[in-house]
Amino acid sequence: MVTSTNRQRVMGKADGMITGDPGIYLAMRFGDCTPLIFFDPVRQAIGLTHAGWRGTMKNAGGATVRHMVTDLGCQPQNIIAVVGPAIGPCCYEVGPDVMQAAAQAFDEPEPLFNRRNGNPNRAHFNLWAANQQQLTAAGIEQVIQSELCTACRTDQFFSHRAEKGHTGRFGVIIGLKGGQA
Repeated sequence: MVTSTNRQRVMGKADGMITGDPGIYLAMRFGDCTPLIFFDPVRQAIGLTHAGWRGTMKNAGGATVRHMVTDLGCQPQNIIAVVGPAIGPCCYEVGPDVMQAAAQAFDEPEPLFNRRNGNPNRAHFNLWAANQQQLTAAGIEQVIQSELCTACRTDQFFSHRAEKGHTGRFGVIIGLKGGQA
């Protein structure tokens, strides 16, 4: 987690960033993984998190909420979270590695999978629902789902999977300007 407070700038690699400072903009690029966007209108704080399947299994969204609380003084019930465009459950077929990781990361992983293909070693995983479940567990009361599948909508978004790795990335930027996100 990269945190910016009191005009300190921290540079480095991270799957999550937060700040309460106006004029600092958080940006990440995505190509099927889930962008999680956070705004606390009471504390005037923001966050941005990259939640692919590995980050989701490590509860990257929940970690962002915890850091917004401990580092920026936010209250979870005040934070609005957006689950941005990502590969949807319609297109995200996964194998045993993701299914096993979900069995360890979630108390009830089965509702997150659709096994419509009949193959016990393959299933469609719902990253949107998995992240929403974790955000709700972290105390977020308002979660907005974009429900935009990057693989279905390559006319609007890049999709690593749908475009077989020959693609770009779409960017997400959030910042506070004069106290507004």
